[in-house]
Amino acid sequence: MADETKTAEKTETEAPERGNAPAMARPMILGRKVGMLQHFKADGSSVAATVIAAEANVVTQVRTPARDGYAAVQLGFGKVTKGALSKAETGHLKGLPALRHLREVRLEDSDGFTPGQEIGVDRFAPGDKVHVTGMSKGKGFMGPVHLHHFTTGPRSHGSDHYRRQGSVGAGTTPGRVLKGLRMASHQGADRVTVKNLEILRSDPERALLIVQGAVPGGRNGIVMVVARPLTRTIAPPPARPAPKREAPSATAPKPKAEPRPLPTAPAGQVAVIGTDGTVTGSVALPGALTTTKTRAGVLFQVLDTARSNAHLGTAATKTRGDVAGGGAKPWAQKGTGRARAGSTRSPLWRHGGVAFGPNGRRYRRRIPEKMRRAAFAEAFAARASDGRVLVFEGFSSNGDGARTKTFVDWLSKIGDTGRALLVTPQLDETAARATANHRGLSVRSVSALRTVDVITHDTVLVHRDALEALAARATSGGSA
Repeated sequence: MADETKTAEKTETEAPERGNAPAMARPMILGRKVGMLQHFKADGSSVAATVIAAEANVVTQVRTPARDGYAAVQLGFGKVTKGALSKAETGHLKGLPALRHLREVRLEDSDGFTPGQEIGVDRFAPGDKVHVTGMSKGKGFMGPVHLHHFTTGPRSHGSDHYRRQGSVGAGTTPGRVLKGLRMASHQGADRVTVKNLEILRSDPERALLIVQGAVPGGRNGIVMVVARPLTRTIAPPPARPAPKREAPSATAPKPKAEPRPLPTAPAGQVAVIGTDGTVTGSVALPGALTTTKTRAGVLFQVLDTARSNAHLGTAATKTRGDVAGGGAKPWAQKGTGRARAGSTRSPLWRHGGVAFGPNGRRYRRRIPEKMRRAAFAEAFAARASDGRVLVFEGFSSNGDGARTKTFVDWLSKIGDTGRALLVTPQLDETAARATANHRGLSVRSVSALRTVDVITHDTVLVHRDALEALAARATSGGSA
């Protein structure tokens, strides 16, 4: 009975004080990488995130400057059975849970820490910046060709130095391998720290931390999460006095100009615009330009063909016969111990030709003449039925020649034309130069007019002398 009382008293005296550890200037915790997921923020954006399982860390040892020369605490993580520990580890953790992983972290002051205290994820809040340290994934042993991009050796005539290191230095002088020589080595499995990661979520109930971005190591790897230190303090800018705003003037705002509708004409006719931009009458359109017959798929075929013809294949490579030079052999055919080489423009050589390289694809397609005429007539008739076709007699230059401003003023007097297309009997270079800087105005001659131009413009203005030529286009063909 006395022995049992002594044993109980000994256990009570050796049991450490349990509870939460005091606050730390830089919170830190050991955890296990669970994996990665896609995290959605409050604004709806998604980011890659890593889930870290950080069960409560236990303080297993406290170091003080008086005894050890520095201040630090040893944290334990990962509870296991006592049979999984060695006798030395069991003795070190006497009176504490059996823990697999131990890490020592230095502090400015270790006062207040005692063995047995716990540190949880509640010390981290969303928005905190942390540094995560862990062991990176092992990449295995890499040779010099893979690791340092060394040039490979010859592949023919029994060569055994295809992917080897090669010379590592002279034999007599200096007679040794110089430090820093790039050689084959093992890659990965290094201690890596990823800095300035943001805490997206802290879940104390499930002991989880969700960190934005990737952390070192693979699944179930042990990582150390440390809060980022405060390196500098940014003083808030001084408050600026509010600018004095003048009282709004009593004048009424300028009314917004309403778009003017286009002039109209009786059915089967279009309005005629004079040189000053006013309506002078109306004229009947030729029957070929007012057809109402529609054919399914005709406009689509013409538009698809036009887009295909505008696609240029620009890829071009040269074969060994197209590359200049390489007429002489780089070395003698026999007696050198090397493979025969007839030219330095072989695909095996640098700056040589390309074997089976791309030489540009031809995207040009052809469309039947009858389909092209039908599509042009249908597109023009659709514009006319919507009231977006007008006839003009000419331009008024006011004696200063054709200028961009002249055309802009002329169009503004007509109405809201939107993106306008001017069709002239012949190419008018003066008008083309004057309208080149205006995005909403284009000039085409009858021979250069395409179905795509009629479809992509809002209003078509045709010169009176070009009506018959357009009717001929709709009946005798032309370019699509």
